[in-house]
Amino acid sequence: MKIKSFLALLAAGPATSDRQAPTNHTADNLSDYRLCSYMQLFPTQTTEYQASEAGNGRNSLSLWLDLEKGRICKPELQKATTMKTTKAFALLCLVLLHAPPIRSQPRPRVIFNIVESQNLNFCHWDHAEIQTVDSSAVKIVYDLQYRRESGSDAYSRQLTVVQIGSEKLKYYSMITQHWDHVYQTTSRLLPAHPVPGQMISYTPTERDRRIREHAGADYINSEIWIDRTQRVLTERMHHYTIKNESIEYDEQRPDFEWRLLDGCDTICGYACLTAETAFRGRKWSVWYAPELPFDGGPWKFGGLPGVILRVRDADGDFCWECCELTCDREPMLYYKVHSTRIDRKKWHRYRQRVHEAPLDILSEGGRVQYRLQMKPITPDSRWTIPYDPIELE
Repeated sequence: MKIKSFLALLAAGPATSDRQAPTNHTADNLSDYRLCSYMQLFPTQTTEYQASEAGNGRNSLSLWLDLEKGRICKPELQKATTMKTTKAFALLCLVLLHAPPIRSQPRPRVIFNIVESQNLNFCHWDHAEIQTVDSSAVKIVYDLQYRRESGSDAYSRQLTVVQIGSEKLKYYSMITQHWDHVYQTTSRLLPAHPVPGQMISYTPTERDRRIREHAGADYINSEIWIDRTQRVLTERMHHYTIKNESIEYDEQRPDFEWRLLDGCDTICGYACLTAETAFRGRKWSVWYAPELPFDGGPWKFGGLPGVILRVRDADGDFCWECCELTCDREPMLYYKVHSTRIDRKKWHRYRQRVHEAPLDILSEGGRVQYRLQMKPITPDSRWTIPYDPIELE
C-alpha cells in the first residue's frame, strides 16, 4: 500500500475534538433526517427566507422558511372562449384595457447570518439534476494549503479532488460537494407546500463529521470540468445569493509551456520528476509521476507525461500535494443547475468585486442582508473579504 488513504481516516474511530458529538447517530438515508416545526421564527410580517449556511466546516444545517404572506401561485390556464360577435370582442378589449396592471410578486428577502467577518457563504445546489457524465479511471485527493491574503502568515487548507475519466476531468472541493449532497438529500423532505416556521434539522453522521474535520473550509468557490476530447475547460462557481444557480465561463484548455528539470522527489510512494512554468501572472513548480500515465493534476494543470502530484507557486501562496490516489471506477457527478455564462475576465472580476465590496455587489438594493452573529452589517462597516486569486492576469 503506497498511499495512506483518506478513506481510512473516515473509517477510523472518533478523533479528539472540542466539538460536541451528535445527540443521535444517523445513517446516510432519508429516514434518518429529522423534520422539526417551530411556531415562530420571525417577528416581522414580511415574507422572509433565512438561510444559515452550514458550509465551511460547521456541524449543523438549518433551512428556515416564513411564508406568512402567502405563496406565489400560478393561475391555471383556461381555454379561451371563441367570440361569436364583434360586440362581444369589443367588450373584452375594453375590459382588458381598463384592467389594473398585473404585478409580479416581489422576491422574498434573504438574510445570511455569518459567524466570521472574513467568511462569505455561498448558496448550495439542493435541487440540482444530478447527472453521471463519465466514470473516473483515477481519483486523486490533494491537500491544498493557501493564503487568503498574499503575504499573510496564515494559511487555510482544504481537500480538493481530481477525477480523470476517459472523456472528462473534474476538479472540485470535497467539502463543497459534501454539503451539496447534504442539502440535496434533506431538501427532499420539504413538502410541496411548506408551512410557516418549518425547519429541517440535520444531525451529521460519524462519516460526515470526519469529512468536515479533515476536508477543511472552501473559501475559493470553484469547480472545474475539462472536456478532454474537445479540449474545453469550464469553471463554475456557486451563486452567492441564489440557490441552484451557477456562474460559469468556458475557455480552451490551457497549453502550459513546461520546462523539464533534473530534480526529483517521492510523493505518496511514487517517484516524481519536476517541471516549471509561468501562467497568468504566477510562476509554478510541479512534481509529476511518469509511473501514472494520466494527463491531469489539480486546478487547470496538465500536459505532462504523468499525473501531477504536487504544485507550488513561487510566492508560496498556493500548494497542492497528493494525499490519496485510487484507481477504482467511480461515477463523475455533474450537478446541473441554472447557469449564467460570462467570459473569463468578467467572471474573475465579479468574484474580485464580491470580496472587495460584498454589500455593494450582493445586497440587491436591500433584498439580501448580511448579519454578523445576528447583528446587521451596514455599509459604514466597510466590510471586505480576504482575496488572493490564483490567476493574476
